[in-house]
Amino acid sequence: MVDWLTIGLGIYGGLITTIDIIYIFYQNLRKIKVSVNASIIGSPGYFHDALSISFSNKGKRQVQIDGFGFILPNKRILSILRPLIPFSFPVILPEGRGYSVYGDIRGMASAMRDEGFSDIIKIRGFVRDATSKKYISKKIKFNINQWIEH
Repeated sequence: MVDWLTIGLGIYGGLITTIDIIYIFYQNLRKIKVSVNASIIGSPGYFHDALSISFSNKGKRQVQIDGFGFILPNKRILSILRPLIPFSFPVILPEGRGYSVYGDIRGMASAMRDEGFSDIIKIRGFVRDATSKKYISKKIKFNINQWIEH
């Protein structure tokens, strides 16, 4: 005779264990949120227009960021060559912390024009961690002509 109570408890225990393993695995994933913004940075008497890449650690474990840049419509990568606020790699992001890198928006627009783009294009930002995994932002519209000095 089959003991249905034992079978039911065995299935229930297996299901709970599987859910727990999945939950623990998900908690330990690296979760980096990336965004791109046009912004103004500065201090009293000094303001500068900037194109920024911001990234924050939404996960439960520390992440080391080793690189970043912008992805252009032709899939080429554009780096911030002269950041407005100096920093150095690697950037260590503890749980819940964020960081932003600011580049001269006019210089970035000029570099995009040199790549053959004009008018409004869609770009994405990305960061790369120590395992070479890329975390990519949503696309934003960037008006190159607005920032090029004529």
